[in-house]
Amino acid sequence: MIKNQHIPYIDEVKNRNERIMWIGGKKLKDKCGFDGMISIYAPTLHSDDSKHDTFYKQLEEEFSEIKTKYGETIVILGDFNARIGKYKQEWEDIRGKFISDYYGKCNESGLRLMNFCLDKKLCIANTYFQKKQYGSFYHKSAKKFMTLDYCLVPRDCKQQIKDCEISHTINCWTDHWAIKCIFKSIKKLKTKKNKEHI
Repeated sequence: MIKNQHIPYIDEVKNRNERIMWIGGKKLKDKCGFDGMISIYAPTLHSDDSKHDTFYKQLEEEFSEIKTKYGETIVILGDFNARIGKYKQEWEDIRGKFISDYYGKCNESGLRLMNFCLDKKLCIANTYFQKKQYGSFYHKSAKKFMTLDYCLVPRDCKQQIKDCEISHTINCWTDHWAIKCIFKSIKKLKTKKNKEHI
């Protein structure tokens, strides 16, 4: 979802398939802080490896296409069906110290996600902000919330993120809570930078 006021700055909407779609715009960055956004729905943990391979191959293709067309600041968010477990120093380039779900362990889908982040120089935005709750999905059998949804941003743009959290007020017609990520606008950043030099 994107605010109505930003819709005029979207130049292209592409729906690759039922798992990947994106928006891009040459003027989006000045208004929103990013050049484009990819929304995803990854295969579940127990899906065939071929489905996981196909998904990440297609995601890589779309990530490359949108960067070529609109710029480097691309956000990827959605249901990765992945658990990234507790913070470990070996992953410090791509994640913060927060988020540890009920199981507290990284599963195979989580490894795929984090290796994708390493390869594409991305980081997981919702791990850098301390919150009371991170769970985006309620597991009825375990009777616990789990974090399966993530927001990925370029590592060198991490400072542009004002906040990233679960939203209980956004209705996205699914059994998952939405991830809300707030960017500092480029204009505000430039103004602040210019003031520092006065």
